[in-house]
Amino acid sequence: MYKTFYGFDEPPFSISPDPRFLYLSDSHKEALAHMIYGVQERKGFTVITGDVGTGKTTLINKFLEGLDEGVRIIFLNNPDLSREDFYYVISRAVGIDVGLGKARFLAAFERYLKEVDEQGGQVLLVVDEAQNLPAALLEEVRLLSNLETSSRKLIQIVLVGQQELNDKLAEPTLRQLRQRISQKFHIAPLSADETAQYIEHRLSVAGYAGGQQLFGSRAVSRIHDFTGGYPRLINVVSDNLLLAAYTREMQRVGSSLVREVTQNMEAAYTPNGHGAAAVARPGRGRRDRVAFYGLVALAVILFLLVFYRVG
Repeated sequence: MYKTFYGFDEPPFSISPDPRFLYLSDSHKEALAHMIYGVQERKGFTVITGDVGTGKTTLINKFLEGLDEGVRIIFLNNPDLSREDFYYVISRAVGIDVGLGKARFLAAFERYLKEVDEQGGQVLLVVDEAQNLPAALLEEVRLLSNLETSSRKLIQIVLVGQQELNDKLAEPTLRQLRQRISQKFHIAPLSADETAQYIEHRLSVAGYAGGQQLFGSRAVSRIHDFTGGYPRLINVVSDNLLLAAYTREMQRVGSSLVREVTQNMEAAYTPNGHGAAAVARPGRGRRDRVAFYGLVALAVILFLLVFYRVG
């Protein structure tokens, strides 16, 4: 609705993982560098983690977009599979007979990997939402990583997931897999300055050519405070802000509008229409509990001071 009003070629804050809109913060740059280095140097296992909404899938798409043509890609974005389904998906991806049993499949898959290697290429397995991989399936992934020559790995594996993936990898039963991870990085949310640059970047990619800054600096500061610097939430809030500004024919998003829209969003996501937001940022509930217990502790200390002074 607001696209024509503000002169956008396309919506600037869609939550689809379009790599054209990817803003590379320092953290995202480092995560991307880990993935590229892991493939180029045939390191075997690379693990990238990040909280919900940090832009992991968009980063994967950017990474895959920049790979050489010689890299054969096997991409799993729904890894909650049985062992049979897992091997079925890989078989279909590389053109191996899906009717083979596990032992025959592994032999055929190793022949395929060696053929690709002899032709100067390599095979890459990328798993998004890897925290959903059952422990038994992670062990199957480890077995695939054993396929190698005397000098290099025949398959490169990139696991991308939420913090729960780190927790799962820390389990004693997965220590053999953990020892094979050569590249590991955790994506951090955006800083306040990066949030401002992120918003400007997306507006620019969407074709905004207005003569003034569409989001005021105080507005951006409020957006960062509300979202915690998580790109997906920044998109959701900014999209709501532009819609609200459009309905009022406002040429600029100010801090007062951010306060109003975010309060409405919080109210809309709570049963009684007010209180803490169900759209809360990752980690927000823990911070709220810490603040609450801190206030309780302070009250107790003040009570004891008054009590002993009176006594």
